[in-house]
Amino acid sequence: MESIKTQDIANILGSNVQNVDIQLDKFSTFALDYRLLTEVEEKKTISKIHGQLEQPGLTVSGKNDPTRWEVGWEEILQSLEEKPFRPELLRPQYFKYDILRLQNKFIKASNIDFEYNFFSLLRKIILKKFLSPYSQIIEFGCGTGGNLYALRNLFPKASLTGCDWTKSSLKILDIISQNVCKKIEGKRFNMLTLEGNENIKLNQDTAIITIHSMEQLGSSFLPILDYLVSQKPGLVFHLEPILELYDSENPFDTLAIKYHKKKNYLNGYLPTLEELEQKKYIQIIEKRRFYFGNLFEEQYSLVIWKPKR
Repeated sequence: MESIKTQDIANILGSNVQNVDIQLDKFSTFALDYRLLTEVEEKKTISKIHGQLEQPGLTVSGKNDPTRWEVGWEEILQSLEEKPFRPELLRPQYFKYDILRLQNKFIKASNIDFEYNFFSLLRKIILKKFLSPYSQIIEFGCGTGGNLYALRNLFPKASLTGCDWTKSSLKILDIISQNVCKKIEGKRFNMLTLEGNENIKLNQDTAIITIHSMEQLGSSFLPILDYLVSQKPGLVFHLEPILELYDSENPFDTLAIKYHKKKNYLNGYLPTLEELEQKKYIQIIEKRRFYFGNLFEEQYSLVIWKPKR
């Protein structure tokens, strides 16, 4: 077994060991152990991915689907209503793989919690690094509220708002608010149609974040992008699968590209941002691929930008 060490995390994030050490604290007890797949295991894994790609009924993004998100978040809500509050109950159901992608290789994680624990650690480090200056943080597509719970612990004095189009998500935020030091406000907002945007106020002290939610827009991202450029928040932070950061000449990446396109995940967003930057409408602060993901794709690429004033 190998283990992800502080230096590995620093390399992945483009940070230094000292900054990573500062943020590790409670995560230091998590075992991030793994091994590389054997040749036989890798062949079986690739075959499994091809099998998934050939499924005709694979759900795709780019539209509001209440059978997926309202029902999925309702399951989380029921657990929160039936059990004493624990942040672990906010964990989305899609963290379920023990074969993952790391540094252009398939790995076998020591336990099923590996991805969620590693994501939680990366999330803490990069949110702390980029969002500290902002007094208001708004998450679009907040889902189970897990990111906002993490933000409340990182920034106890900040004003936090979670926006989602599902009723279950906003009810989850109410429960979280009962268990944190300062309320997290919830607002109904549809990222595809912009319905509800009149209730959201942005300014230069506002940071907008999306984590695994912009992916669901497919190529229908122009309305929300135009909205963000025009409203001029202080920062826009995305942790999403970014198609254009894959290497199309690499067979390992080719599988992820096929899966990304099959699912109709975010497509064309980064090139559009780069075009806006050339036209001096925005400034791109960071674009980084972390070379980490689940069995099928890398949903942890970082893109940060801000509108020019």
